[in-house]
Amino acid sequence: FCGWSLQLWWPAMLESFLAVTRVVAHHAQTRLAEQVPGLAQELDLPQRQRFLELLARGFDTFVHGLVRATAQDPSLLGSSGEASSASVAAPVISLGPRPPQAAGEPPGPSAATTRADDEAFAEKFAKLFLDMGGIFPKLAQVLSMRPDIIKNERVLIRLRAVQEQCKQMPFEEAQALVLRESAVFREGQLELRNWPEFVHAGSIAQVAPFVNRRESGVESEDRAPDGIVKMTFAKMREVMAVDFRLLRFQLAMMERTGHLTGVAGLVALHPKHLGKLKEVWRLMAEMEAEVMAEFDLRKEADAQERGQHLLEGLLGGSSGDCAWLEEWRDGALSSVLRPAGPAVTGHALNAWHAAGASAAGGAAGRGSGARPGLVTRLTRQAFGGRAVVETLAAGEEHVNRLRVALRRLQVEVPSVMREASGEQVLAMSLAHGRSLTEVLDVVAHGPKEHAEKAAAWFAALLMFVVVPLWGKMLLVVGCCHADPHPGNFKVDCVPGLEEAMSPASDSSALPPPPAPRRGLLSRVTRGGGGSAPPIKELGAECPIRLSILDWGSCVDLGDDIRQTLC
Repeated sequence: FCGWSLQLWWPAMLESFLAVTRVVAHHAQTRLAEQVPGLAQELDLPQRQRFLELLARGFDTFVHGLVRATAQDPSLLGSSGEASSASVAAPVISLGPRPPQAAGEPPGPSAATTRADDEAFAEKFAKLFLDMGGIFPKLAQVLSMRPDIIKNERVLIRLRAVQEQCKQMPFEEAQALVLRESAVFREGQLELRNWPEFVHAGSIAQVAPFVNRRESGVESEDRAPDGIVKMTFAKMREVMAVDFRLLRFQLAMMERTGHLTGVAGLVALHPKHLGKLKEVWRLMAEMEAEVMAEFDLRKEADAQERGQHLLEGLLGGSSGDCAWLEEWRDGALSSVLRPAGPAVTGHALNAWHAAGASAAGGAAGRGSGARPGLVTRLTRQAFGGRAVVETLAAGEEHVNRLRVALRRLQVEVPSVMREASGEQVLAMSLAHGRSLTEVLDVVAHGPKEHAEKAAAWFAALLMFVVVPLWGKMLLVVGCCHADPHPGNFKVDCVPGLEEAMSPASDSSALPPPPAPRRGLLSRVTRGGGGSAPPIKELGAECPIRLSILDWGSCVDLGDDIRQTLC
C-alpha cells in the first residue's frame, strides 16, 4: 500500500514543490527588479534573497556610514562638494548635525554635541555589522585593526567590540551538532551545558561548556565546566559563501558601471567614496579562502597543538627561566623609563635586577633583596629629602612586584581533546580567568582606581609578554598566531586585578588598604593608585596564567617575509 501510494502521490508532491520554488524565485526576482533593475538577471537565487535581506537590514545606511567612518574628519561629511550629492540622493538615516555649508551661516554645534553625536553614530554603525550578519561581523573585526582605512577613532573602538557581541545559534542546534559530530558526546561521557557565562559567539564559531559525566560526580550549581567546545555551523558557512559571491559581483559591477549595483541612493556616491568602498570590498574578498577555511576545525586542532609545542619550545615551560625573554624585558623597561631621566631609570632598573635575582634565588617569598640597604636609604634621606625617599621606595616596590609576578607567569594553550573533536567540533580544556577584552572594558568604563590598575596590568602583559612572544614567532620561528585580538587572551591570578574587575564585590573582610604616595613606576606607567603589597603576599602557589586561544589562523612565514619584517 505504501509503495502504491508513493507511486501515485510522489510525482504530484514533487511538482508542487518545484512550483512553490519557482514562485519564490520569481517573487525574489520581481522584488529585486523593482529595487535594483541592474541585478535582476545577473544574480542566482541565493544571492537575490540575501541581497534583499541586506537591503531590508539597512545596507544603504551601512554604505553611507562607511563613507563617514573612512573620512579624515567625520564632521566634514555633508559639506559642499563630495558627500552632499550622496546625502541628497536618498533619505538615508544619517546621524550627526551638518556643519555650516558656507560663510555667514550660523556656527556649528558645540564640541560636546559633536562628540555625543559621533558616539551615537559609532554605536549605530557597529550595530549594522551585527544586524546584517554573514561576513559583516568578520569585516568589522578586520576594519577594527585598520586605522589607515577607518579614520574615526570612536568607530574603531566600537568595531573592536563587535567580535564579542555576535548572535548565538540556539542551544538546541549546538547540542544536535556535537551529538552528530562526536561519538564521545553521543555515548554520554561528555555533555554540553547551556551556562550563559561560558557561552560566546564570534564571527565564525561559537563556544559552549561541557562536563565529564563519568568523572564529575554530583553536580552543583557553582561548579566549573570540565572543558569548552568550539563549534562551526553549516548554515553560517552557506551564508558567508553567498556573501562572498555577492561581494565579488558588486566589485565587478563597480568596475564595469562606476556605481554600486544601481541601488537607489547609492548611485550618486562620489568617485572618491566609491574608491574607499572598493578598497574595503577588495580587502574582504582577498580573505575569502582564509575565512572559509576557519569552518574546518580539524585544521585549527592541528594548529593549536602546534602552538602548544611552539610555546613550550620558546619558553621552556616557564617564562621566568627564559634568557631571551628576560633580556627583552630589561631593554623594554629601560626604553619605557628613558623619558623620566637617567637617575629615575637607574633606580628602577636596579630594583628590577634585584627582584630578578631574588626570585631566581628562591627568596621571593621572604622578600630579601627587594628593599635597599640601610646605607642606601640614609644616603637618599640626606641628599634627596624624605619625600624623594618615599617615592623611590614605593616605586621600587612596584618594580619588585611586577618582576616577581612576571618571573612566575605561565603562558598556556588549551589542550585539544582529539577523541571528542571533529570537522565542526573542537573540544579542549578550559582556559581559566577573564579575557583581555574584559580588562579593557574596566579600563574604559571602570572607576578611576580600578581602571588604572587594569590599565597597568594590561600594559605590562602587552609589553613584557605578548609583544616579545609575537616578535619571536614572526621574526625568528616563522610560525605565528595571526589573530591576537584581546578576546583571544585570558588572564588569571593577576594580583589585585580580580578586585578591579569586580568593584561591587564584598571586601568588608579585608583590612583597609594604606594610601601612601604613588610609586615611581606607577607614575610613569599610570598604574594603580595604591601601594603594592609586599612580595610575599603574591603567593608562589598562584602564578599568573595567560592563555592564548583561537589558533585557527596560524600562519607560516618564509625567510623572505621574515627578513622584510625585520
